[in-house]
Amino acid sequence: VTGSLPGTTQAPVITSPTAVAAAVGQPLFYQLLASGNPTSYAITSGTLPAGLTFDAGAATVTGQPLSAGVSTVVFTATNAIGSGTRSVTFTVGPALTLEQALDGAGLVWTTTGGAAWLPQNAITDDGSDAGQSGLIGNSQSSRVSTTVAGPATVTFRWRADTEANRDIVRL
Repeated sequence: VTGSLPGTTQAPVITSPTAVAAAVGQPLFYQLLASGNPTSYAITSGTLPAGLTFDAGAATVTGQPLSAGVSTVVFTATNAIGSGTRSVTFTVGPALTLEQALDGAGLVWTTTGGAAWLPQNAITDDGSDAGQSGLIGNSQSSRVSTTVAGPATVTFRWRADTEANRDIVRL
């Protein structure tokens, strides 16, 4: 018997981000997303950083990295028509605090929403470190906040990596 799932007219195309930043000891959640109604997912090349595990049934990578370093993994999504692959690089930075990463000495930072903000050093403006929201899916949010007593001058830099016509950034 041959055939395909209803609505499946192409091999899967994995659309998840190709770069994942993490920090030692900080929780990580990465969701593989793909078009083409995949029926299975697998790691076909490479090794995840120590402390992270791949759940093929849920198409997720979770855990807490144990050491700093860079690992590249190739994921494959398969359906009755074929397979699609995506190379994903996991960059695990040293253990940092959010206070250090946000250059907010003496400030108390609060993170809320579907995924906590993490300190990281893979993508920065100052070449040192920065904060990054945890990975979120559709209809999820991630927030970071602090209170500054004034008078004071507050400066910040931000970068958004958003899905076109889908995501909202509020300051």
